Amino acid sequence: MRGMKTLGWHMSIAAVCVIAFALGANAGGRAVRENDPAACKENRKEFCPQSVPGKAAPCLRQHMAKLTLACQAKIRAIPPK
Repeated sequence: MRGMKTLGWHMSIAAVCVIAFALGANAGGRAVRENDPAACKENRKEFCPQSVPGKAAPCLRQHMAKLTLACQAKIRAIPPK
């Protein structure tokens, strides 16, 4: 019986971890927020160096799969033109 209690406790911990991941914590542990002003800074430098800061959304959309989670959230929140 004791083994079942331990298993239940481990399953609870695993469930909490899965929920935390699903709610948007990226690998760095920061919550993913589309209003983070620095969310796309490094992505813009890497994928769209020719773009002006604040005007890089169209270029970043072309690289969506390669962007950080925070930058993806920010780009998705900006309506396409």
